[in-house]
Amino acid sequence: MSLYCGSVVVGICRTTLGFPIEHPIDAIKTQWQAKAHFKNEAEIIRHIYNTKGFFPGFYAGSLPNYFRCIVRNSYRYP
Repeated sequence: MSLYCGSVVVGICRTTLGFPIEHPIDAIKTQWQAKAHFKNEAEIIRHIYNTKGFFPGFYAGSLPNYFRCIVRNSYRYP
């Protein structure tokens, strides 16, 4: 039981620390795949920031994805 509780805590910590970095990178990747006419990451970042702003653009849909990652990492860590 304590091994399971420890893995849940580690999974939650891993998600809490890594998610704020991973989600914007995934948003950039998704926009680049959807809009192939952009040449590099800087253009995509400028486009997202100018059209949607920082938090709505880079963290759109992050709350459901955050909870999904917490659940997934809490039972998959060991």
